Amino acid sequence: MSKNNSKKYSILLVSKSNSSIRRFDISKRSFVAVAATLAFSLVLFATTIAGLCHYRNAYFSTEKLKSETIDFQKNKAHVFSKLVNLEMLVDRTMRLSAKLDSVFDNANTEPAKGPIDEDDWRATLERMKDDYETPDGRWRSFYTSNADLDFEIDRIMTKATSVTKDINAAFLTTKDKLFFWASVPSMWPTQGWITSGFGARRLSGRRTGGRQSRWHEGIDIAAPRGTPIMTSADGFVTFDGYKSGYGQTLIVDHGNGISTLYAHCSSLLVQEGDYVKRGMIIASVGNTGRSTGPHLHYEVQIDGVAVDPLAYIVEGK
Repeated sequence: MSKNNSKKYSILLVSKSNSSIRRFDISKRSFVAVAATLAFSLVLFATTIAGLCHYRNAYFSTEKLKSETIDFQKNKAHVFSKLVNLEMLVDRTMRLSAKLDSVFDNANTEPAKGPIDEDDWRATLERMKDDYETPDGRWRSFYTSNADLDFEIDRIMTKATSVTKDINAAFLTTKDKLFFWASVPSMWPTQGWITSGFGARRLSGRRTGGRQSRWHEGIDIAAPRGTPIMTSADGFVTFDGYKSGYGQTLIVDHGNGISTLYAHCSSLLVQEGDYVKRGMIIASVGNTGRSTGPHLHYEVQIDGVAVDPLAYIVEGK
């Protein structure tokens, strides 16, 4: 044994109370072994603490990732639910467009259900629930990636764009037809009784011998003086004032070549340039001009040619 290995170290323990001293001798080899053991233990402890910290961080990162994944799945399910509702809305809008076409007899259009028919949307919902509802009553998504979701959104947007074009076309068609019907003089212009119809009427008198006739370009409706006169269709007033033979007169242009004339009025309530709606009071019955008693002389003209007003009146008095 070498001299270095036989070297010893002494450890003295001094008691504070009775001043006694205890001495412990330890060889150099034992001292090195104890020191190495303590150093190894410290390194092992530090490594263990570092490993635990790393595991802790990894655990919390994993939990955070799980939470984010759950939130993502919830958001995806929410988006899917909105897409389902959007597609149902687009389908209902398509049926509305088809119904508009069928109501106005558009060509090549089959009659369609209404946009909010209960049986229809209930059947659609039940069909979609069979496809996309889980056993626990929640909606499941068939989208496995953002690309699938983007594709579905693009598909519905394309469908919605097509529906928008169809509705615009239907709106323009119905607008034109509604405008045309609004311009048709289909209501009675006043309350009264017809005393002279449209067409040839016999002239009585000593000079004519009762055999001559004159063409009457409208109808005469007898009524008490001051009875309201209403415009029979929408249009613009193109004349207001006194007209030879007709007295106080109004002429309304309804568009599409249609115009109406209201003569022998006692008072005029609108003037040239005014826009009038069907049923609006525009004058009152009178006896102005060449007239034998209070009445309204009422004419309908198509492209300047007088036609029988009764052929256009469809609303009862």
